[in-house]
Amino acid sequence: MLYSPFSDSMVDWLSRDRVTVAIAANIQFESGTVYVHSGTGTLVLGGYVYYGMGRMGSVDDASETSTTSPTQVKMTLSGLDMALFATTLNERCVGRNAEIYLVAMDDNGVVQVADLLFKGRVSSTGATAGGK
Repeated sequence: MLYSPFSDSMVDWLSRDRVTVAIAANIQFESGTVYVHSGTGTLVLGGYVYYGMGRMGSVDDASETSTTSPTQVKMTLSGLDMALFATTLNERCVGRNAEIYLVAMDDNGVVQVADLLFKGRVSSTGATAGGK
């Protein structure tokens, strides 16, 4: 039997001729929770304001397995100025909660449906200098 990770509402929105989608994430840091999304500007989800990062962030594909091993999702920040980069690395977030959502919006940018794609804890942080 095939299983869809999306709600019926999300499938309906994704089936439309025109739909705007974004990935939204909230990550707990030592200083507080950060709310970001893959677009530009702001969007409101669950009463929280998520700030657009545009191309400054990415989320790798997550695959399901037939084992009981936990699934991991890799999130990447790029193009940050060095001060913000240092702050991100120095904040204690390992072991803290993180959630990733797929969000469908109407033509006015209003969130119509958001499906939880991942809920778990930050397992590690790291950095790569230079390169792509």
